[in-house]
Order: sequence, then C-alpha cells, then structure tokens
Amino acid sequence: MKKQEELRKRLEESQETELSPEDELAEKLRVKKLQEDADLLLAQEAFGKRPVLQEDADLLLAQENATCSTA
Repeated sequence: MKKQEELRKRLEESQETELSPEDELAEKLRVKKLQEDADLLLAQEAFGKRPVLQEDADLLLAQENATCSTA
C-alpha cells in the first residue's frame, strides 16, 4: 500500500511539471512498469509463490532510483 501511495504521489508531481510529449510518455511507461513490478511482488507474496524479502524491496528501489537519475 505504501508503495502505491508513493507511486501516485510521484505521478501527480510529474503531472504538475510541463513535459514534452515524449518525456510524458516515457514517464508514464516508467510509472506503469514500477506499478506492475510492485503488483507482481504483492501477488507473489499473497499467493505464496515466494516470500518477499527485504533484498527484493531494496532491488526494486535501486532500479527505481537508477531510472529516475537517467530520466
């Protein structure tokens, strides 16, 4: 839940700034990918496919930070 709130907040912040159409699309795709990754982790945890470990969360955060710094 916290991750979803953070993603919504970032999406709202990104909408407040003026972006070129290409940058806007890239940002939407980035946010969509992050949301899909978060949803997958939640589903895997909920259905017992594998435990969600702190390392998974750290890896997801590192990937997010890497994409933010290149955007």
